[in-house]
Amino acid sequence: MPSSVDQLLDEAQAAADEGRFEPALRHAEQVLAQQPADPEALELKALALLELGRIDEADLTYRTLLKAAPDEPGALLSVADALIRYPGDDPERIADGLRLLEPLRKTKDEDLRFEVLLLLATGLNQLGDAPAAQRAAEQALQLEPRNVDARLERAFALFEQAHFSQARDEYQALSLEVPEDPSAWYHLGLIAERAGRAEAEGLFKAARDADPDAYPEPVRLPEARFDQAVQDAIAHLPEQARAELGNVTIAVEAIPSDDDLDGGRLSATMLGIFHGTPVDERSSLSAADHQTAVIKLFQNNLQRFARTEAELIEQIGVTLLHEVGHLMGLDEDELADRGLD
Repeated sequence: MPSSVDQLLDEAQAAADEGRFEPALRHAEQVLAQQPADPEALELKALALLELGRIDEADLTYRTLLKAAPDEPGALLSVADALIRYPGDDPERIADGLRLLEPLRKTKDEDLRFEVLLLLATGLNQLGDAPAAQRAAEQALQLEPRNVDARLERAFALFEQAHFSQARDEYQALSLEVPEDPSAWYHLGLIAERAGRAEAEGLFKAARDADPDAYPEPVRLPEARFDQAVQDAIAHLPEQARAELGNVTIAVEAIPSDDDLDGGRLSATMLGIFHGTPVDERSSLSAADHQTAVIKLFQNNLQRFARTEAELIEQIGVTLLHEVGHLMGLDEDELADRGLD
C-alpha cells in the first residue's frame, strides 16, 4: 500500500534529521510526484540536494519553493540559509541571501527573529562586515543569551575587528562549553600566536584534533625555500607590473602587525598587504607619494591557508599579484573580477 503524503514527509524529515540525505531526497520526490508544489517537500528536497553537494539542483528547487510560497517566512528563511551557508564563500550568493532576510527582520515571532538575526550575523561575517555582524549577533543574544552559534558569530566579529581580548574571553568560555567545536580552539591559537605565547601550537592542535579537514596541519616551508618561492613569484609577474617594483620593498613576515590591521579594518588572517600610494594616484608635487612602498606577505597565514606545498607556492604568487594590483591602483572589486580576490 503506497505511503500517504504525510507519512512520506515524516520519513523524509526523519531521514534528514539523521543525516541520511539519499532517502530524504527519495521520500521528498515521492511527495512531489503527487503534489508538485508542496512547500515542505520542496524544502526537504532542496536541503537533501545541498547536503549531497548537488548545489545547482538545490538552487533550482529553492527557486520553485519561492514561487510556491513567496510570502511564507519559513521558505524565505530556508532559501536565505542555503544561499548564505552553501558553499559559504560566494559573495553574490550571500548578498542574495541577506536580501531575502530583509522582509523578516521586523517579525514579531521571537523564534523566527532569532534565526533571522543569527543568519544575518553569519552572512555579514562572511562578507567581511564585522561591525554589522557583531550588532546582529548581539541582537540575537538578547533573545537567546547562551546560544552557542550566536556567541561564535559574535566572537568571530570581535576577532576580525582586532578586539582580541574580548574575543579571547568569549572563545575561552566556548572552548569549555563546546570543546568539540574547532573554531574556538583555532582562534585562541591565533590570539596566542599574536601575543607570542607558547601555547599557540597546542591550541592549533586542539582545533586539528576536533576537525582535521577544516584545520589541517599547515604546510611549512623553510625560510629559504619560502623566500625562493617569493622570488619565483616576482619573476613570473607581468612585465608591466615588474616595471613598477623599482621603488617597492617586498617583505615576508610571520603575521600582520597591529599597525597592519589598521585599527581592525583589516583581518589578522590576511595573506598580504600593500602600504603606499598607488601608481595612478601619485602626484609629482608630493614627496610622500614617492617614498618606498611596501608589500608584505604573511608566511604563517599563507601556510595555514594552503593544503599542499604546490597550493602554497601558487597562493604566494596569487597574493603577490593581488598586492601588486593595489600598487597599480586596482581596488578589491577590480581584483575580484580578475580572479585575484
